[in-house]
Amino acid sequence: SMSNGVKLYKPFVREAVLSDCEELSATMRQEDVQELWYHSRTLPLYALVNGFEWGNCKTVEWQGRVVAMFGVSGKLNGVGVCWMLASDDLVKIKKSFLKECRKYVSNMHKDYPVLGNTVWAGNAVHIQWLKWLGFQFQPAVACGPDGELFHEFFKVREDV
Repeated sequence: SMSNGVKLYKPFVREAVLSDCEELSATMRQEDVQELWYHSRTLPLYALVNGFEWGNCKTVEWQGRVVAMFGVSGKLNGVGVCWMLASDDLVKIKKSFLKECRKYVSNMHKDYPVLGNTVWAGNAVHIQWLKWLGFQFQPAVACGPDGELFHEFFKVREDV
């Protein structure tokens, strides 16, 4: 039926598997690759495997491809460190995935009353996304080996 065909083309979120890391590392958005490098000279595959090994890692799949991976990598100073890395296909699925996103952020909030991380000031798509999800931003500060500008961002659960 027609609706089955449409369903196939909709992105969906599933539990991540290790092989997703390899696939996404090869197709990662240039801005995400740069962000990892500027932050701590981290390579895409290492960042993804690291996030995967923390557990609670999800994969966004679309048309049989890994479009993004995200999760919460433990706590730093009481803050749940949330992350997402994506391929260029991310912008193609923006609308349908944005709707889903809020649900996943509130799931993360169950275990972590405060969520946050840092984002490279040059990563416009991610900054737009995080603002849409209700994260607040600190002014950018120089960070990492190149002194590139990064924003800290955070979100406090509503009942806190």
